[in-house]
Amino acid sequence: MIGSLRYLTHTRPDFVFSVKLLSRFMEHSTFEHMLVVNRVLKYIKGTLNYGLVYDKGQDVVKLIDYTDNDFAGDVEEDQRSTTGQVFYFRSMAISWSSKK
Repeated sequence: MIGSLRYLTHTRPDFVFSVKLLSRFMEHSTFEHMLVVNRVLKYIKGTLNYGLVYDKGQDVVKLIDYTDNDFAGDVEEDQRSTTGQVFYFRSMAISWSSKK
């Protein structure tokens, strides 16, 4: 189920963080993790009209990169930073990542 959700995140970056967090517990998942997966599926069902639409009809060629960091932002667990970035080609998101 997590693999299918990860595939869906290519056009639905609004729940990438949740799927990424759930992916950490794939080998040792518990009942609580399955409840969270069900909650993500309910969210998807309620937001079927959301998502990225890739259109090829634009003339302006631009590559834009947005990045964000929080240095040592996780003060409760391990004081590691979270970094995120997204690349836009024209007005379409073509690549994004988030790392702890």
